[in-house]
Amino acid sequence: RHPLARLAASLMGLPPSGCHETRVAIEAAGTGERCTRRFGTARFASTLCDAGDFGRFEERIGPLRFRFRAEAEAAALVWHWEGWSLLGLPLPARLAPRIRARSWADGPRYRFRVAVAHPWTGLVFAYRGRLAPG
Repeated sequence: RHPLARLAASLMGLPPSGCHETRVAIEAAGTGERCTRRFGTARFASTLCDAGDFGRFEERIGPLRFRFRAEAEAAALVWHWEGWSLLGLPLPARLAPRIRARSWADGPRYRFRVAVAHPWTGLVFAYRGRLAPG
């Protein structure tokens, strides 16, 4: 609801609040994988790649890099935020968005839940869903 949160979501290619049919495409990209999410007609893409240490990875969104550590917790894979940078320059943790992400198996499906908020604006975006093969 905060104007800065709406602006940030719009700049990332996310749609306005609401329910949207979502499609996800994942493809190899260099040493990682490119994940393109379509929410209705809006498109949001990022690249996930290894961050060097076992269980650590980065999600790259334009010039921003978010570093995570993946851990198994209660039959789910949970992303723990470790840091961020802009154009390779580390940014202060106190200015970072708060990111919560987890995924888990549900039979043949992959389920996930993601929420991103910022202390100044509140919720920036959140989504959840499931992926099925095919």
